[in-house]
Amino acid sequence: MGLLGAIFLAKAAPAPLRHIMRPAVDLYVAIPSVVYGYIGLTLLVPFLREVSGAATGFGVLAASMVLAIMILPTILSLSVDAIHAVPNAMEEASLALGATWWQTIWHVILPAAAPGILTSIVLAMARAGRERRWLCRC
Repeated sequence: MGLLGAIFLAKAAPAPLRHIMRPAVDLYVAIPSVVYGYIGLTLLVPFLREVSGAATGFGVLAASMVLAIMILPTILSLSVDAIHAVPNAMEEASLALGATWWQTIWHVILPAAAPGILTSIVLAMARAGRERRWLCRC
């Protein structure tokens, strides 16, 4: 989801939406993990308790959902930067040779931005792993 959002934000979003969403995503990256945990504890766990009929609502599903929501802005923000780092000449050359917009994204831009995208995923997973270890100590 983070990569698809990054492609949309970098290449398909209209300029007014891009100017609103980019600072919003950067703000979500800066939210401390304790806040995500508290929101998950107060909103997500009671919701899962009611929906599933379980006694507590705590479990791997709630923790996984909170961690996924927590790492999504990191992946999105850094992947947008990696996609923007690809030279426009590569995209224009692909389009000039007759490739469609989606073929250009898939076969030219994503392979050229792959190191930055993989770095964003590794950094996001490191943040999630650090928080998971902290949660297991409690």
